[in-house]
Amino acid sequence: MTGRRRFGRLRKFESGRWQVRYSTPDGREHTGPQTFATKTEASRFLSHVEADIDRGVWFDHRLGQVPLRQWAKRSMATTTHLKPKTRESYASLLRSTILPSLGDVQIAQLRTITVQEWVSELTARVLSPSRIRQSYRLFVSDHGCG
Repeated sequence: MTGRRRFGRLRKFESGRWQVRYSTPDGREHTGPQTFATKTEASRFLSHVEADIDRGVWFDHRLGQVPLRQWAKRSMATTTHLKPKTRESYASLLRSTILPSLGDVQIAQLRTITVQEWVSELTARVLSPSRIRQSYRLFVSDHGCG
């Protein structure tokens, strides 16, 4: 059973749960991150998605399922505008300080406490404050992982 709406579509499964589907401005079709117990919950989710798109703050929830290692690889591929020495420095920081500890963590699973524990781990390894600071900045920058 499907419902007609101005934005998105609802589908009821035999189990009684509801699925949502919607299109984003780029024309891509998306399925909600979970099913919903009621039609009202599913409709509310679509209303939030629509509002986020209208405000320009919508993001693809599936991106959060990507391990940091994979995200960092994609991000590094976009740094061709940087000087070779800077790219080498970023790659070294990723290899030696970021990915060994956080590389297998999914983006959506990263929490403040995870980052605090990682910085503490770097400190315990007796890395210089400068190296720790550089690693942290790369982690949170647009050029790195954050």
